[in-house]
Amino acid sequence: MRAQCNSLVIVAGSGDYTGAGKMAHLYGREFRNMGWSVSYIVGDPPAGDATRLGTVLEKDNFDFAEELGFIHLRDASLISRMATRIQQMRPAFVLSAVQIDLKIVGPVCRKLRVPYLVFDQTLHNFFGPWPLPAIKKHFFGREMRTAAAIVAVGPAVRAQAIDEFRCRPENVFVVPNGIVTSDYLVERRPVSAAGSPAIRGLNIGRIDPQKGQRVLVEAIAQVIAKGLHVQVDLAGGVTPNHRASEDYQKDLLEDVRKGQLKQAVQFLGWKSDVKALLVDYDFYVHSALWEGPPLPLSVLEAMASGLPVILTDCVGRPDGFVDDIHGRIVKAGDSRSLADAMAWMCQLSPEQRMVIGENCRRLAAERYDVSVTGRQFVNICQQVLRT
Repeated sequence: MRAQCNSLVIVAGSGDYTGAGKMAHLYGREFRNMGWSVSYIVGDPPAGDATRLGTVLEKDNFDFAEELGFIHLRDASLISRMATRIQQMRPAFVLSAVQIDLKIVGPVCRKLRVPYLVFDQTLHNFFGPWPLPAIKKHFFGREMRTAAAIVAVGPAVRAQAIDEFRCRPENVFVVPNGIVTSDYLVERRPVSAAGSPAIRGLNIGRIDPQKGQRVLVEAIAQVIAKGLHVQVDLAGGVTPNHRASEDYQKDLLEDVRKGQLKQAVQFLGWKSDVKALLVDYDFYVHSALWEGPPLPLSVLEAMASGLPVILTDCVGRPDGFVDDIHGRIVKAGDSRSLADAMAWMCQLSPEQRMVIGENCRRLAAERYDVSVTGRQFVNICQQVLRT
């Protein structure tokens, strides 16, 4: 297949505009800004009210096609359709943006002899009855090793690619996630005035064991037991047709009921307008047990809006983040550590929280704006293709 120079295809097998899908769009814009012709192949659309990636791409004048079947273990018909579609597009390379893409992108690109790069955005865990996790890990590792390069969002993700999937260290790079920080500039005001009954915290993420909401609920109970008043709203829903996520939500609701925390924990469901949501809170709390980037997108968005943040150390300490200056980093899975940080946040004055939030805003703009990280990402891809 004769490739078109400066043409690429980005594959995002999850069709929702969160996490990996959002980064696929933002970095696609950076490629376009640097003279590349960018097309997308987008997977199964999300259920419910979640924003579709295709909708955003259409508004941004990107060419894209939708393909179904990425959620299956391996879909031979999808591989065949993808091979035909990518052959017609004749890209210089293909970028795989989501974990579920790789089982399709790898075989297609080897068949067409097109290089593919992997945007590795999370630590990978493989589930199912034995021996299914081992089989999944084996084939996933094989696809990772045959990629032209892997761009990881953090050191922990890079280490997993090298140590567990046996990728060559010289083929694995690190670029943190970025956001358009100016999109989150809001007129910040103290939400909970001094002497008010409770300060308000926000947690954004799908209801899932990975996100650690049960640890967060346990920590909230401990804060209230100290005689402090806090309310934390959980924005997010379960993954449709995902048994573990649905069971986890049931357990989480039972934890709230047993702990008599219905006034302290509110479930908002899926929310698409994050910027509008962030205005109404005093702080942001991220309770995940594992992640990919040291600063997940939801935390970056909160920081860019001027909120102080509490987050777990599930993938290490973010570059530039200083405890008590930007918020606090706590031990993942440790409810007491999380409760202590929230108690500290409750005892600050509204003005002190505002100062910490402004520190967060500056850090996000200086180091994590997509204009900075996107250029790094594009430069690495171009460098790989030249070698």
